[in-house]
Amino acid sequence: MVAIIFLNIILVLYIIKCFIYLVTLFQQNHYDLKKTSYSLGKYYLRKTYQYYYYVGIIFVVLSLFYDVFGYIASALLLVSFIHRNHYVIRLKFTKRIIRLLFTSSLIIFIPMILCFRFILVNYCLVMFLPIVLVLANLINYPVEQVIKKYYKKKAIKKIDKMETLTKIAITGSFGKTSTKDIITQILSSKYLTLKTPASYNTMMGLSLTINNQLNPETEIFVMEMGAFFVGEIEQMSRAFRPNIAIITEIGMQHMSTFKSVKNIAKAKFEIASSLDQNGCLILNYDNEYIRDYDKSKIVTNHIYTYGIERGDYHIENLVFNGKETTFSIFHFDHFVMDIKTNLLGRHHVLNILAAFTTLKALERYHIYIDNETFQKVVAKITPTLHRLSYREEGMYHIYDDSYSSNIIGFKNASEVLSMQEGRKIIITPGIVDGGEYDQSINEEIAKVMIDIFDEIYLINNKSSQVIAQILKDKKINYLIFSSFKEAYLTILSKYNRSDEIINILIENDLPDSFLER
Repeated sequence: MVAIIFLNIILVLYIIKCFIYLVTLFQQNHYDLKKTSYSLGKYYLRKTYQYYYYVGIIFVVLSLFYDVFGYIASALLLVSFIHRNHYVIRLKFTKRIIRLLFTSSLIIFIPMILCFRFILVNYCLVMFLPIVLVLANLINYPVEQVIKKYYKKKAIKKIDKMETLTKIAITGSFGKTSTKDIITQILSSKYLTLKTPASYNTMMGLSLTINNQLNPETEIFVMEMGAFFVGEIEQMSRAFRPNIAIITEIGMQHMSTFKSVKNIAKAKFEIASSLDQNGCLILNYDNEYIRDYDKSKIVTNHIYTYGIERGDYHIENLVFNGKETTFSIFHFDHFVMDIKTNLLGRHHVLNILAAFTTLKALERYHIYIDNETFQKVVAKITPTLHRLSYREEGMYHIYDDSYSSNIIGFKNASEVLSMQEGRKIIITPGIVDGGEYDQSINEEIAKVMIDIFDEIYLINNKSSQVIAQILKDKKINYLIFSSFKEAYLTILSKYNRSDEIINILIENDLPDSFLER
């Protein structure tokens, strides 16, 4: 009896640990059960400490005959329990998560209490925790929908009352958060400007920002709109009706849900669905998918285009000089101004140009930022964290581009590294959300790595295996690791006494696809 009590106590603690991990996985996958299911095998079922649990099942069965085996099972479970989980982003105990945990607790612990003496039944509950997560979501679904509709209606009512508020909406397969941050920093130099925080780019994220942070005094609201499915951006656009809509890029991002680039383009252009004839649409004309998209159904008469090589607003004299970038902005054939910035990579140049084009569109709403102010603010802007941000740690020059990798960003970041002195090393799992294009995308970036990097450190997964095969065929040396931490520590130990400059590019999908490093 004592062994059963002891084992049940440890089992309760272990279940709590495992379920918190599962819920964290669920939250980092944007509360999407389908995406969470993809991550279960990599981040939950195969964790090292789970193997102690699996072995413990044998001893739980034997404990039905001899109590001593119950203590052995308890010891194995205790080893599993004390093994720490290392999170990049910890679980945020939002109201939704608290409701989910409450419902899940009822599903888990009521059967445990009823089956207190049937220790084998309780022990096997751990294997069904993913099912508990699904059941709890199904039970809570009607309540969550009511809550979502309430916050959405409240946000729409509030923003509709603010008739003088100028609203800017930004979307794109990539570049939207950095563009949003740059636009906000520039406009904040003169106007009361609010942006959606971090990657709050869903209907719920926009609604919460409007309800909690938008003040009557706010003059400009900059909102980011993201999506995993066709129709999501249209709902947000029609709800909050932006005056200006920006599409930064269209490319092979979130292919596992969109299935095709055609669907991605359709989803991104939904941002223009609520623009009237006086609205402004700003498009990156370097992007072929944006350039070639059928715009016959777009109502607005005011379309602004920009790009490094083409567009109403374009650049010349682009130079990556050490740790800064310089270029000149032109409007058609007319020189506008020279720009110097600490931001690196062609994608950041495009983001700055998108911001400048937005300022030109804002003049229709009597909002003006002079060129001198624009130059001064851009010169001081620092990169958004994990978006090709740069830092020095002794001889290590670290280029952190670990947020939401894509093929364009990958190439741009690699180009920046190619211009640096010293040894060039990359740590990457490849591009992990390519869907049916996963093979071709990772084959392409493998060729980029071969041309630029002295050392290649891969993080083991399906995508990096594609890269590894290309490197193997080309007889290029590489190392493969189970985690970023393992790869990074290997580099530090290898060069701890070197006088050489070591340039490290961290290129991967950190928050969206990787629960831990």
